[in-house]
Amino acid sequence: MKKYKNSTNLLKKFLSTFRGRMLVTFLLITITPIIIIFYFAMNSSEKTLSNTGDKIENILLNYSIFLHQENLVKQADIINEQLNSIKNQVQIIQTVADDLFSNPIIQKDYKLSLTKENEGYYWEQINGDYSNAGCKR
Repeated sequence: MKKYKNSTNLLKKFLSTFRGRMLVTFLLITITPIIIIFYFAMNSSEKTLSNTGDKIENILLNYSIFLHQENLVKQADIINEQLNSIKNQVQIIQTVADDLFSNPIIQKDYKLSLTKENEGYYWEQINGDYSNAGCKR
């Protein structure tokens, strides 16, 4: 309590002198612009950071969309290549089928005779033949 009274007395004595009042006045005059400049600097940096964050977010979003579109284009190209390959295979099969049906391999006087054996039916004679598996008959 005694310290508090002592400090208030010192403050009153300090403010009662001309030097003390001048010092407090200059202190207030110099601190006010510093506070105002600090406020505007903080406000400006906040706006700058917000704008930068928005720009970065837009850039990342646009890049993500670009990468997704590129991926879709590559997948579409791969699918188109596969479809073209299937189309070519179907055309080859179609030409082979047309050739087979227009020019049959079997002559008109050929007669197919099937012979029954233990393994199944054969259209050729198998006398003296043996299995490809290496088992002799």
